[in-house]
Amino acid sequence: MTTAAGATPLLEPQDSPLLILIDGHALVHRAHHAMRDPLTVQGTGEVVSGVYGFLNMFLRAIEEWKPTHCIVTFDVSAPTFRHEAFKEYKAHRPPTPPELRDQLGALKQFMEAFNVPVLRWRGSRRTTFSERLGAGEGEH
Repeated sequence: MTTAAGATPLLEPQDSPLLILIDGHALVHRAHHAMRDPLTVQGTGEVVSGVYGFLNMFLRAIEEWKPTHCIVTFDVSAPTFRHEAFKEYKAHRPPTPPELRDQLGALKQFMEAFNVPVLRWRGSRRTTFSERLGAGEGEH
């Protein structure tokens, strides 16, 4: 099977459907902090460690598992119901580094190019998406 541009699609139909759900924020955070020295674009100095590591793990998962469907979820930069219920929620966790936050847009563009939906919900964390996914509440 090929796309209109003649490229082989990332996710291909199989006899048995398989959905991979990826916690995008956790994966990019892990990838970014796994690099001892940040990877940068030579011409601009832009840090791309998170994007590089995320895509490396993402493409490896696609190759190994051969899913028919994939969804990536990200947190929304807004308080959640947990913040309202428990004022100390994440109080001791440092904020996302600006150089990592700047990479999230590029990841969303890559997922769009791969035709992989990116879902986010206001008022809740990406880790609670499964119940909301069934209710159709996600935002692309």
